[in-house]
Amino acid sequence: MESINEYHQRAPRRQIRLGSCRGIKLARTDGSEEGFSYKRCITGVVQSPHGKVCEALRFVVRSQMIAFRDALGMAVKCAVSGAIITDRKNLHIDHREPFWILLERFCEDRQVDLTTLETYANGENLALVNQKLSSEFEEYHRLHAALQQLSKATNVAEGGRTGVPFTTNTAEPTARHIAYSAT
Repeated sequence: MESINEYHQRAPRRQIRLGSCRGIKLARTDGSEEGFSYKRCITGVVQSPHGKVCEALRFVVRSQMIAFRDALGMAVKCAVSGAIITDRKNLHIDHREPFWILLERFCEDRQVDLTTLETYANGENLALVNQKLSSEFEEYHRLHAALQQLSKATNVAEGGRTGVPFTTNTAEPTARHIAYSAT
């Protein structure tokens, strides 16, 4: 971050925008923008197009995850450990059956090959170009996803890696879901 600040100070016609904890965007006064991912800077790993599609579909169902969390109130019992959760910072919402399995089933039902889909990002959100398919997945998730409340510790320990890895035209089992805590 220090080198970014030094760069920013040498270039007063530019400003740095932080967007949705996904990366940093450099916005020039001429209106042009350039973004980069802090994760890529640290790890050197570029997210695959397939990984972006899976993440975009997680964004599609984000409102369902948040609505489930908000309807719970406090205190709640962790669905796995049985621990009582009294602090919303320790409350995570996850799928009983891993997200990638639900996504795999959706792809099989609809004969969708995720590797053929395109995404776009605006610094705040990642979305599919195919909005019709996004809407179909949102409805599929609403009808088929079973959500559960977990303590933060249980959620991190579980890691979402159950079941058998699947083919390249479905979600990556190593891509972790977005945890919706109340922070």
